[in-house]
Formats: sequence, structure tokens, C-alpha cells
Amino acid sequence: MSKKVCPYCGKEYYEVENIPLWIPESIRENMRFQPKCNCLKIIEEEKLKEKEKKREREIINRKIKRYRDVSLIDTKFLKSRFENDIYGDKYLKFAKRYAKRVVEEINFNRGIIFVGDSGTGKTFTSSCIANYLMDNGKTVLIINFGLYLNRVKREWAEAENDILNFVKLCDLLVIDDFGGERNTEFAIEKAFLLIDTRYRSEKPMIITTNLSLYQLERKFTNRIRSRLEEMCYTIKIDTKDRRKDIANENFYKFIA
Repeated sequence: MSKKVCPYCGKEYYEVENIPLWIPESIRENMRFQPKCNCLKIIEEEKLKEKEKKREREIINRKIKRYRDVSLIDTKFLKSRFENDIYGDKYLKFAKRYAKRVVEEINFNRGIIFVGDSGTGKTFTSSCIANYLMDNGKTVLIINFGLYLNRVKREWAEAENDILNFVKLCDLLVIDDFGGERNTEFAIEKAFLLIDTRYRSEKPMIITTNLSLYQLERKFTNRIRSRLEEMCYTIKIDTKDRRKDIANENFYKFIA
């Protein structure tokens, strides 16, 4: 009879003697030879660890999806990634370093305000950061401020506290096109509530806007400006309008 060996390390099994006769023959046969090594135990532990990791990944993915479902974004946002950059500018290089730091550092709470004219890549840059974080297991809530105001006014009046809870708990909050909406008492009130909720959470936030901090103060009051200055670095993006270049490129591809 050939010797039974461990399929992992090759060590021989030893034969167990004096197995009680009252145990059924089929079970006794399985008990007769046992490994001298602990390979099977290690393999089983590894399987349990992998199963637990899979369960944890599923929990994280569900959380990420829940925040993504609440977010007010369009499909272009989800396609914005660092590897899709065709310009290679300094702002995206900085943004990638920032995104890595948010992922790697515990309790990192500094945000960014991207200031610049329309079409300079503010939304694309912030989208790249957000998608990088989500790819690395972080929860991100993305809000276009104008759409947020409309939703709160028309649909979310009773659910506003639930939305603000998402604002407080997510790993990163992105507010796109802040200050682009019509200036009203309602907008000022909701802007302060949104910023103040995030301010008290002591977590990072990214804002894109066409306005300077001084213009934001005139639009929303000093209470908002002072919180933004404490929470965020201000980055002025002064590249040319990229949308014209992209439109021309798409046109040439279309007629080629």
C-alpha cells in the first residue's frame, strides 16, 4: 500500500492505533491516518481569513454604493480618473498626491478649494480624487450645490437631516460648483448648514467654485468663509478652457 503524504509539504502521515471499535468503519478509516504537519490547519485558517476579507470588502462596497446612490452627479463624473488625463498638468499631479494622503493617513482632515474659470478642469480634478478614494475603499459623497438646493426644496425637506448625516459621516465630501446658484436667503442658510455640518465632523472636503474666497464671503457671509479657510487649502487653477479643445478633438474624430 502506498504511503499517504501531505499534498502541501510532502510529509508522511502517521497511523493512529487503537481507534475505538464502536466508531463506524467508514469514519474509522478516515481517522486512521493523520498528518504530522499542520498544513491542513494553516490552509483552513487562510480560507477563513480570505472569507472574512471578502465579507469586509462586500460591506465596504455596499457603503460606497450607498453614498454614490445619494450623490448628485452625472455619468461623466464616474469616468474621471487620473489615468485618463491627457494634459499631465501640475494640478492633477498635486491632486493624486493629495488623494494618496487621504487614503493612507488616519484622521487626515485638510480639504481643498479649487478656484478657476469654467472649463479649466476643476470638476475633473476633484472627480479623479473622489474616484481614487472610492477605488481604495473610502466613502465619498458628491454634491452639485445647485442641484442640492433644488432637491432640498422640492423633495428632501423631510429627509434633510438624513442627507446631512451622510455629509457628516462620509470619508470625503465633494461640493461641485459652489456659489454658481442664485443668491437667496434659502441658499445662504443651506450653504452654511452644509459647510458647518462638515466642519464639525473634522473630515476633508473638496469644493470647486468660480468665485474667490472674498467673493464667496460677499455671497454667503464671513461665517462660511472663515470655516472654509480653516478647513481647506485654496488652489487657483489657471489653465485655459479645456472644453473647447475636447470639443474640437471629438469633432475631428467624428469626421475622420
